[in-house]
Amino acid sequence: MSETAEKVKTVTIIVDGTPHEVPKKEKITYAEVVTLAYPEYPQHPEITYSVTYTKGLRLDQASS
Repeated sequence: MSETAEKVKTVTIIVDGTPHEVPKKEKITYAEVVTLAYPEYPQHPEITYSVTYTKGLRLDQASS
């Protein structure tokens, strides 16, 4: 494993009961979260899914 790959910190998110590792410092979009659970979502963006989360970034922390 390269040094760069080792330095990337990740966080585990649970999507539809399945854990996924994502880079800790990056924001993840609604479309990315839904695609983790439903890979066909990009071909059907007219479908709306409900997304809820806990222990996420608070609104007062979302300055960037």
